[in-house]
Amino acid sequence: MGEEDELVELFEKARKAAEKASKDVAGGADEARCLDAIRAMHVLPVTTSLLMSTKACFVSAFLICPVGKQLRSLTKHSRPQIQRASMDLLDIWKKTVAVEAKNGCMPSSEGGTSKSTSEVKVEKVIHVKPQTKLQVVSRQIVEKVNPIPAYTSVKLSSIPKTNESTRDKIRELLAEALGRVSSEADVDDLKARSYDPVRAAVTVETVMFEKLGLSRGVNKLKYRSIMFNMKDSNNPDLRRRVLVGEVRPEQLVNMTPEEMASDE
Repeated sequence: MGEEDELVELFEKARKAAEKASKDVAGGADEARCLDAIRAMHVLPVTTSLLMSTKACFVSAFLICPVGKQLRSLTKHSRPQIQRASMDLLDIWKKTVAVEAKNGCMPSSEGGTSKSTSEVKVEKVIHVKPQTKLQVVSRQIVEKVNPIPAYTSVKLSSIPKTNESTRDKIRELLAEALGRVSSEADVDDLKARSYDPVRAAVTVETVMFEKLGLSRGVNKLKYRSIMFNMKDSNNPDLRRRVLVGEVRPEQLVNMTPEEMASDE
């Protein structure tokens, strides 16, 4: 299944589950299924081309396309968690479009990808020598790596508050840990640099709270284990995998200390 089909399938699951949840007074299971589908879309790597594709039909403004309108309607759902998750997803997609537009990677009207002025100039210079095609490729790659990544620092003031001091502190610590990924990642690891550590931290903490409750009693040890490994300076791989969604929050909560630990 391609990313385009997967995106459409996840959206349909979220839409149908949200519809059932709005009709059912209890609706806990349907709400959970909707949130699972939305969270899966959170970690699905999307591009402007994918969002504007024929099947997915997500437009950058999310107003023109019927599917985009339905996704926006979830931000007004009667269930607060579905509202928040949908709003977060829309914000992530809008930022993806904005970043690609800034870096000159927007799809052109012919369906390809428009090139930045710097890339066009490189091709004009190098095409004088046909035998230097590799130089064209390498210099184009450099042009795409050089732009400042979308998330290079974490603003603690931007973290949504729960009005519960312990939860808010955990969100801050997770955001600080995940915010280190950008500086720890390889220079060509654009994927790791494109994810918002604040949103990832909020999602992780929310799942921890839903699965474990507050950090007290027997659950406090589990919280400590997760936080220790997330902040461990020798464990950058775990931070990266959590940030980009290779390890989902539900998986992280169920991992043993050995599974989370660094190989070093």
